[in-house]
Parts: sequence; structure tokens; C-alpha cells
Amino acid sequence: MGVNTGPVAVGNMGSDRLFDYTAVGDNVNLASRLEGLNKFYGTSILISDTTAKSLEYGFILKDVDIVRVKGKGKGVRIHELLGEGKPDPELAHFLELYRQALALYRERRFTESVDAFTEALKLRPADATCQRYLTLAQKHHETPPADDWEAVTVMDGK
Repeated sequence: MGVNTGPVAVGNMGSDRLFDYTAVGDNVNLASRLEGLNKFYGTSILISDTTAKSLEYGFILKDVDIVRVKGKGKGVRIHELLGEGKPDPELAHFLELYRQALALYRERRFTESVDAFTEALKLRPADATCQRYLTLAQKHHETPPADDWEAVTVMDGK
């Protein structure tokens, strides 16, 4: 599932003879792209930062990435919706380790982020996002990216 928040056009679209009730617009397109990104990230529910900011407290979110989708010039921060309520202590500890590791990665502190992602994976070895970042951090540690590198994933496909 992909969820995005924003204005859309909703109504019967089409001609006099053939029409359908639907929603269209950039915000619908982004939600659709987020739905498709679940396969790439190994997640089930991705939400945009706009949606995350509109939620009241009580949802467990994990910062997944900043993604620039096809047709957009600017990256969108996306989050995985993990549940409702407060996380259990083990999940809360994992999320804190993951958050620290991701911050180190985005600051280009790849050696430290490798160590931090490794620690986080000890708590949740099957976390696909954490595994992905560990691999990227190891790669960037071995071959540093260009000076203009940004921690943004560019998705050219739909």
C-alpha cells in the first residue's frame, strides 16, 4: 500500500457514454509510486512525509529513504508504517539504532554507519531496509561517492 496526502481531483471522469468515478492528480500518482516501491524496499506500507506529518501521535514509523520518482525533480522522504501505538522495547531500541545509523549514512560517515547498521541488524536480521543501507554504506566506504553525492534514490521506472 502507498499513502500520500494532498489535493486531488475526484469525480466521474470520461465521456457521456463511458465514465468512471476516480481520483487523479500528482498526489494520486505519488501514492501509486509509493505502492510500487514496497517491492523494492521489502516493505508493506509506505507513506509520504506529507502523510507522516499529518498523522497524530500513536503510529510507529521508520524513515526509509528520500526518493526522487519519475517525473519529479525533488526527492520525497518516505516512511514505513510499522503499526499503531507504542513500539515494544525491542522495536524501539532497533528504531533508535537504525535512526542513528541512517543519520551517519546521510552525513557520509560510512564506516560508522556500517557499524551502526550491523548493530541494528542484530536485533532485526530480516529488516530489508537496514540490510540495503548496510550494503550501500559498505560500498561507499570502499569507493566514496562524488562530492556532489546526495542520499537520494532516483527511481526512473514506475
